[in-house]
Amino acid sequence: MARRKGKAVDKWKQKAKYKILAPKDYEYKELGLTMSDDPSNLSGRTISVSMRDVTGDKAKQHQNLVFELIQPEGKGVHTKFKRYVVARSYLSSMVREGSSKIDFVHDLQFTDDKIRVKIVVTTRGHSQSTQKKEIIKKMSQIMNAYTNGPAQNFVQLVITGKLGNEMYQNIKNICPIGRLEISEVSVL
Repeated sequence: MARRKGKAVDKWKQKAKYKILAPKDYEYKELGLTMSDDPSNLSGRTISVSMRDVTGDKAKQHQNLVFELIQPEGKGVHTKFKRYVVARSYLSSMVREGSSKIDFVHDLQFTDDKIRVKIVVTTRGHSQSTQKKEIIKKMSQIMNAYTNGPAQNFVQLVITGKLGNEMYQNIKNICPIGRLEISEVSVL
């Protein structure tokens, strides 16, 4: 039997720890740690973080942010926003018997990025198809009004809840609305 020459090297000992840092909008908060033997291998990885961990607000623990690692710098790695997702279990708890559910998907082209937005609206009672079409038309108009600026401003409006609140205030007169939730925002 042949023997291996030399000493075996543990691959984990060759790897270094890198801090994952949130984007500037989140004050470069540390999101976690990752290991790599080569800093160039870090680009393209993703990390999913609860909004509770980023903002400290317990009421937002059903919301998740997904960041993509882009630029290693020293022992840290900078990230950029990739997706905002609301937990599926939270969305399913919104729909009740005797109510209507309206799913709406809309693509927006900004000056710097293209974004896909998914919205779920529940009504307090059954709604007619004409009411659903009017709600979708109104939501589309509101979102298109923000396309002349950068995508990051739009994402901040979604995360803070200001866009959802504006939409709710504009569509509540069409039919009784139970909830309006922006369920996903992703950079295409």
